[in-house]
Amino acid sequence: MIGLKNMPSKSQIKQKEMVSEIIKSLEAGVASAKGWQAPWHGAVTSPRNVVSGHDYTGGNAMWLWFACQMYGYPTNEWATVKQWNSIGAKVIKKQKAGLQYAIRPFFKKDDDGEEFINGFSAYNVFNIAQVENLPPEYINKPKSDLEFSNNSEINVFLGGCDIETRHSEEPRAYYKISKDYVHMPNKETFKSTNGYYSTIFHEYIHATGAKHRLAREGIARDDGFNTAKNFFAENIYAKEELIAELGASFLCARFGIYNERREDTLLYLKSWISILKEKPSVLWQASSEAEEAVNYLLSKNEEVKIEQDLRSTRVA
Repeated sequence: MIGLKNMPSKSQIKQKEMVSEIIKSLEAGVASAKGWQAPWHGAVTSPRNVVSGHDYTGGNAMWLWFACQMYGYPTNEWATVKQWNSIGAKVIKKQKAGLQYAIRPFFKKDDDGEEFINGFSAYNVFNIAQVENLPPEYINKPKSDLEFSNNSEINVFLGGCDIETRHSEEPRAYYKISKDYVHMPNKETFKSTNGYYSTIFHEYIHATGAKHRLAREGIARDDGFNTAKNFFAENIYAKEELIAELGASFLCARFGIYNERREDTLLYLKSWISILKEKPSVLWQASSEAEEAVNYLLSKNEEVKIEQDLRSTRVA
């Protein structure tokens, strides 16, 4: 008999359910690659809590993208029953949360007063499509998949990341670990603006893993991407690609652009399925590290902006 201490928590059970569904989606991609999209592809906006106004992040963002795709909701807006009731709205009768969950950590303080994550709790959320009597001020017009954000804003962001970028006629996009630069094919070789930006976001996320940045194992280890005997066996490469995929999706959602599927995504499906089956928590780890990479690039932009402001003040 399993003791209570060894019983999995509700959040652990829900995480396993979530990962199980995502594995099914990835397996569908292996079986029929044509037209297939990962849960994080195609997202134009971040999943948002309608009542609080906050975006869901990390694993919650990834999961709610998938839930939105799985249940066919037109927009990615969510809240709990209690939150919907607080604004006078009601979840439509007989609507179910199904696999619509979000996970929140709860914290404790150690002997030194430092906070640490002591566990997680899972809670149900309902999509705005499952709600009636919604006050007009909470109704947002969804963005069209063809509606691009201001490209100049994205270019300013990329310029503030402090990552060297080289363009050439070479058709591959990649992050050169040994030389610390991102290579991109010329813009005109891409079929769409979205394709170019989602690709460069992917490579910038890789670049955040360098030793002098976030020192992520998939990038910072001495043998790099291609030479270690145990590299593929340990699935480090597959996890790093998953981090870059998710991080690019987070950035695309932030700037309101359609995240196009990269052709090489299909190459990693079997590896992702393998590591998720072996260790479901990898999905949350990858989501967390992707969010950390995005926050690094955003904070770097703030540093560059402050430095530019200081320079202009000195000149004045």
